[in-house]
Amino acid sequence: MLKFQKYYTDFFDKPYSGRIEIFFKGWYLILLCKVILLGSLFEDLYWFAQATNQIHFPFTLVQNHLMVSISLVLVLLVGLFARRNYFLSILIFLLYFGYYQIIHPIVNGSDLVLSFFLFLGIFCNNPRVKSNWLGPLQMAIVNSCVLIGQLQIAFMYLTSGWDKLISVEWRNGAAMFNLLNIDFYAVPWLKETLGNADSTILIAVSWLVIIFELVFPVLVWYNQARYYLLLAGVFFHLFIGLFLSLPDFALTMMWCYILFMKDEHLAKFFPLNFSR
Repeated sequence: MLKFQKYYTDFFDKPYSGRIEIFFKGWYLILLCKVILLGSLFEDLYWFAQATNQIHFPFTLVQNHLMVSISLVLVLLVGLFARRNYFLSILIFLLYFGYYQIIHPIVNGSDLVLSFFLFLGIFCNNPRVKSNWLGPLQMAIVNSCVLIGQLQIAFMYLTSGWDKLISVEWRNGAAMFNLLNIDFYAVPWLKETLGNADSTILIAVSWLVIIFELVFPVLVWYNQARYYLLLAGVFFHLFIGLFLSLPDFALTMMWCYILFMKDEHLAKFFPLNFSR
C-alpha cells in the first residue's frame, strides 16, 4: 500500500522539474545550430526536394526555403529565452516538419531522435493548474512523456546491441574494421593505427560496444549503476563524434542522458530554479 501511495504521489503530484525545461531547450539549441551550420546547402536541398516532389508542408505560405529557415530560427530563439508552452512546442514541431522534408536526403540518426523528442515536447510542457483535477492530469502527462523518452532511449540501445550481437561481422571484429576504413567516417590517423592492429583489439572493442549497448537498458534504472553507465556512454559517444565524424549524433545521444539524471545533480551544471 505504501509503495502504491509513493508511486501515485510521484506520478501525479511530483513537483515540476526544471530538468524538463532544460532538456527541451537543449533540443532547440541543437536544432538551431544544425540550421545555421547547414547554411547555403539548404537552398540546394530545397530545390532538389521540390524537383522530386518531396515537400508536403501543410502551410503553403512558408513553402519557401528562406521563409522556412528564417521562421524556424526566430521561433527557436523565442523557445530558448521564453517559458515553453503548448503553442510554442507545436509551432516548433510543425516548422521542423517542413525543414525535415527539405533536408531528408542528408538526415541521419540524430535527426530521427530530434524529431521524436520535438514531437514528445508538444505534450511535455509546464503544468499551470495546481488546485483541481487538471493539475494532477497535466503532471501525469509530463511524467508519462519523461518515461516514454527514457524507454525510447533504452530501446534504441537494446535494438542496436541485439543487431550487433546476432551479426557475425560484429562478433569477429570485421564490422569495426570496415567502419574504420570507410573514408567518409574514418579519421586518417585512427584508420592507420587500428588498421594495422591485431584482430584481437578490434574484437575486444566490438564486444565492448555490444556489451555496453545491451547492459545500458537494464542497469540505467538502478541508482547505484546509473551515473557510471552514463559516464561510460559519454566516452562512447565522444569516440563516435570525434573519431567517426558523427558529432551531431554523438551530441544528440549524450543530451538524451539528461532524462536519467536527478534534479539535484543536474543543478550543479545548470544553476537554474528547479521549483515550480
